[in-house]
Amino acid sequence: DEIWRRPQDLARALAAVLGDPQWAGRIDRTRISAVGFALGGTAALAVGGWQFDADAVRRACADGAGPDCAWFAAGGVALETLDPAPLERSYRLPEVSAVVAIVPEYADAVLREGEGSPVPLLTIALGATGEGEAHLAPLVGDDGTNRLVTFAEAGPFDAFPACTPAGAKILSEDGGDPALCGTSAQARGDIHAAIIEQIRAFLAQAAK
Repeated sequence: DEIWRRPQDLARALAAVLGDPQWAGRIDRTRISAVGFALGGTAALAVGGWQFDADAVRRACADGAGPDCAWFAAGGVALETLDPAPLERSYRLPEVSAVVAIVPEYADAVLREGEGSPVPLLTIALGATGEGEAHLAPLVGDDGTNRLVTFAEAGPFDAFPACTPAGAKILSEDGGDPALCGTSAQARGDIHAAIIEQIRAFLAQAAK
């Protein structure tokens, strides 16, 4: 359910901020953007006007290639049992005027056909394979309004915060994946700075 509940969370959060008298007058409502990483990137796409192919989401783990399939299996969750109705509805937020999706999950199951035209989109790929260009290219479209930027030297975990020196050891001891800490703090910080610069430039252009 998290796949479709996250766009609802964004809608509630935005409504709360816009309805708060302390914040409402400080917000430029013509420049509201959604930015997300991984499943958060998928939620950002949903509020920007993209919709799901429910059947594609439900089949995502049929060949084991979808995100979190091993985690779902360990928890006894079967995607094919998901109710398609919540996946098929629109979560478009009219206040959102631009979207940034960093290695969004289920990119193969996100359709451009939505309620109205999707907003300008920047998709960021981390790595040239897997979650990289080949996986995310379908989001770019043919109209020239969307961009795909690839950081080929980065990996899908490099959008996470930098690890402490003990991070890899702690992950190994807890049965986690030490690859989460496979990049040095300096290198990861450099990647973060480059991602931020791409996002800033895109949002500045989208606002014109």
